[in-house]
Amino acid sequence: MAFHSAAGSVQAETDTKTLGPRILLARAYGAYIAATRLALSGQTLESYMAIRATIEIAWYALHMFADPDPPNRFMIWMGRHGDAAAKSRCQTEFQIENVRRTHATVDPAAEQILGGLYGETIDLGAHPNPRGVWGTVRHEETVDALTFEVDVFNADHERVASALSRVVGSAIGALATFYWIFPKQFGAASLPREISHLIRDNNAVVRAWPDQAASAER
Repeated sequence: MAFHSAAGSVQAETDTKTLGPRILLARAYGAYIAATRLALSGQTLESYMAIRATIEIAWYALHMFADPDPPNRFMIWMGRHGDAAAKSRCQTEFQIENVRRTHATVDPAAEQILGGLYGETIDLGAHPNPRGVWGTVRHEETVDALTFEVDVFNADHERVASALSRVVGSAIGALATFYWIFPKQFGAASLPREISHLIRDNNAVVRAWPDQAASAER
């Protein structure tokens, strides 16, 4: 509900400086919903692609908003598909190191946490890296053959709980990032208090899900 409230809180805004970030807030909300759906369905590897997107979209939005010469970054982003030079310029401006650096200038502690989570998503499936891919592979060796089976849907409670805990973490991190763009709007919707409660509950409950699921499996 917090993400829904956040998206609703900026609908009536007319400031052209926040046009891009407002659109990206809606897209981050969509990525969070997709990540939740994928994790709950057992598509844990694919969920990390959407979790990563949730984080990266928030970083793009903040980088765009923090432009020292607006609307320069917005126009670079909008012009990405103009030609090869425009695409290269956009890729350089919005490379991950740049958008993370922008976040670090306003909230270094949060950037470290979110950056760590971002890195985990890449290892676990946001990129087709061995750790994520091989986590979905089962093999059976017999005298006659070595058989590999790839799970598209994974019913392992520990894997699902682990993915869901990162879904929640990415949503909280994204909302906290968007707060720096929309403090007035988020304040009017009581979102700072709700985000604080989510952080508390995440630390107390959600992070324990993988351990609880592992115990249940045993």
